[in-house]
Amino acid sequence: MQNYSSKQLRTKIANGAFDKPFGDLYGDDNVKSAKERYLRVFDSFISTYKDKNELIALSVPGRSEISGNHTDHNHGRVIAASVDCDMIAFASKGEDGKVRIKSDGYKEDSVDLLHLEPENYPRFKSIGLVAGMCAAIRNAG
Repeated sequence: MQNYSSKQLRTKIANGAFDKPFGDLYGDDNVKSAKERYLRVFDSFISTYKDKNELIALSVPGRSEISGNHTDHNHGRVIAASVDCDMIAFASKGEDGKVRIKSDGYKEDSVDLLHLEPENYPRFKSIGLVAGMCAAIRNAG
């Protein structure tokens, strides 16, 4: 995994430096649409968070839980299958002690790393899960 400046990363995506991994992930027939998708998300990231010196692109594979929904992270068993879709993101290090998350069509959420107590975040919302993961990472050292 390599970090790039925002200008370097956009140029690499647009000029085909990632065409091989895009082909591996999405199929050779879908490289053009993958490139367009990554550039759209990239441009949205930059318009929200401005240029960054270190930026990373991420792809998280999708899965569908056939049986045992949510039991795997509660020490149970689950039957899951991968699906041919993923979530993509761009990320960079912040400087204000907060984790900020912005998805297309949704308002930005943030977690204050100095205030990870459960009562600071709404229950049954994604941001509460993010705060819980941050707390677990902190508690693990």
